[in-house]
Amino acid sequence: MGILILDDSNEQLIILERFLKKGGFDSIVKADNAEQAYTILGLETADTPSPVDLILLDLLMPNVSGIDVCRKIKSTPHLHDIPIIMVTGMSDAENLEQAFEAGASDYIIKPVKKIELLARVRSAIRLKQEIDQRKSLNAELEQRVLERTAKLEEANQQLLLSSEKAKELARKADAANEAKTRFLANMSHEIRTPLNGIIGLAHLLLETNPTSEQLNYLQNLRASADFLHSLLNDLLDISKLEAGELNLEYRHFNLNEILLDIIKICASHAEQKKLNVTYTIQSEVPMNLYADSARLKQILINLTDNAIKYTSVGHVAILVEKIHETDIEASLRFRIEDTGIGIPKEKIEQLFEFFSMLDDSLTRPYGGIGMGLTISRQLIQLMKGQFGVESEVEKGSVFWFMLTFQKSMLNQDKSSTTTQEPSTNIKTSDGSNATPSPYKILVAEDNAVNRLVVSKMLKKNGYEVDTAEDGLVAIQSLTEKNYDLVLMDVQMPNMDGLSATKTIRDVNSTVLNRDIPIIALTAHAMKEDETRCIEAGMNDYITKPIQLEKLIQTLATYLPKTKESSL
Repeated sequence: MGILILDDSNEQLIILERFLKKGGFDSIVKADNAEQAYTILGLETADTPSPVDLILLDLLMPNVSGIDVCRKIKSTPHLHDIPIIMVTGMSDAENLEQAFEAGASDYIIKPVKKIELLARVRSAIRLKQEIDQRKSLNAELEQRVLERTAKLEEANQQLLLSSEKAKELARKADAANEAKTRFLANMSHEIRTPLNGIIGLAHLLLETNPTSEQLNYLQNLRASADFLHSLLNDLLDISKLEAGELNLEYRHFNLNEILLDIIKICASHAEQKKLNVTYTIQSEVPMNLYADSARLKQILINLTDNAIKYTSVGHVAILVEKIHETDIEASLRFRIEDTGIGIPKEKIEQLFEFFSMLDDSLTRPYGGIGMGLTISRQLIQLMKGQFGVESEVEKGSVFWFMLTFQKSMLNQDKSSTTTQEPSTNIKTSDGSNATPSPYKILVAEDNAVNRLVVSKMLKKNGYEVDTAEDGLVAIQSLTEKNYDLVLMDVQMPNMDGLSATKTIRDVNSTVLNRDIPIIALTAHAMKEDETRCIEAGMNDYITKPIQLEKLIQTLATYLPKTKESSL
C-alpha cells in the first residue's frame, strides 16, 4: 500500500515515516509542499493511476492550508476515492468540521502516537480496500450488464426477425388457405353444375323403361356420378376440417330411421357383390336422440361402404349398443363388422392419413382415394367421441366408435332389437302416379340442362313449372303471374340470384308477392354461401346435385298446406 505524507515539517515527516514502517508499511512517499504532492499524485495526468492509497495531510502549512489541498484532491475525479487523514495540532471543532467538509475521512491530533496512527491508517486502508472491491464488483457487474444487455438486444433483434418471418409465413399460409378455399369453392361450383345435369338426366332416363342393357349402363352412370358427388363433398369437408370451420348442426332424429337409410344407401353396392348387410339395435338403446344426424349418417355411410368395398364374401353388420344412460343423455357404441381382407396391425394408423392407402396387392384392386376414414375419425373427434379399429388379415375388421347423445323428449321410447337387410325395391317418387298439384313453381336457372332436369323432376311430381334464364326474367315473371315458390340459382348472367332476391323483397318491388318463398338452388356449397343466401332474403338453401327426395321435402315445408287446384 502506498502512503503519501504531506507536512511542511521535516521532523514530522520523519516521525510519521518511522511509525508507519514499524507498522509494516514500506511504500511511503513524502512531500513538504502542495505542489510536490500534486506531482506525486499525478493531479494533471488522469490517465495515470495514482501511486498512493492513503494521504496523511498536515492541516496547517505555509502558502496553502491542508483543507484547500484536501478540497482540490477530492475535486479531482481520479483521486476522489483516496482516503485523507488530517494531521493537526489543533483540536478545535471549527477546523475539524471544515476538514471533514473538504473530504477528509479522519484526523489525528499532534503529537502523534504510533498506536493511534497505525490504528487509524489501517482502518482507512481497510475502508479503501472495501471501496475498491465494491467498485471492482460494480464495474464487473456493469460489464456483465452491458454484455447481457447486448446479448438481449441481439436476441431481441433475432426475435423480431423471427417474428417478422413467422408473420410473413402466416400471411403466406393465410393467403394459401384463402386461395385454396376460393379454388375449392370455384371448382365445387363448376363441377356441381354439370354433375347435377348428369345425375338428373340419369334419374330421368331410369324412369323411361330402358332395356336391360340400357338399365345396366344407366345404373353404372348414376353410381359413377354419385361417387363424384361424394368425392366432391369429402374435399369440401377436408377444407372445412383443416380450417376449423366445420360446425355441428343439432336436430331431433330417430336412430332406427337413420340405420334404415344407411342400409338403403349401401344396398346397391352390397347387392353387386352379393353381400348380406344388416343392422341391429339392442333393445336398451333409446331411439329418439338429439345430435347432428347428418354427420352421424355420413360417418356410418363411410364406414359401412368401406366395409363393403373390402369384403368379397360374407357379410357386413352394424351393431348399436348402449354403454351408459342417464335421464338426459345416452352413450352408444357403433360397431361396423365385416368379413373382408383385414388390415395388418402395423398399417392401421396409416389408414387415417389424408389420401393415404395401404399400398399393396391386397388393397390396390379396391380403389378409392383415402379420405372417408380420415374424415370419419375427425368428425367423431369433433363430436367428442372415441374411435377404434380391430382387424385380422383375411378374417375381417371391426371399426367402432362411441358417441354421447342428448336424448330427445319427442315420442321417446325404446325399441326392441331390430334387424334389417338391404332391399332391392327402394324407389323415390318418380311421379308416374303423381296427382296434379295446384302449386305453381318458378325455376330461375341459367343452365339449360339443369332447367330441363329440375322442370322434369317437378312436373313428374305433379307441379306446374315455368322457367327463367336469369334474375331479370324471373322478376318479370313474378310481376306478371302469381307463383307459390321460386327455386333460385345464385350465379346467373344479367342479374344473379342474390340481387334478384333482394329486389323481390324490396318494399318498392313490383312483383305480385314480395313474401313468396325463395329457395336457393345452387352449386355454391360453402357455409358462407348459405349465409349470403339467407341474408339476401332467401328462405332455404339446396345444393346441387339435387336430391329429389330433399327437394320434395323442402317444397313441402314452404308451400301452403292446403290449396285448391286451378287445373
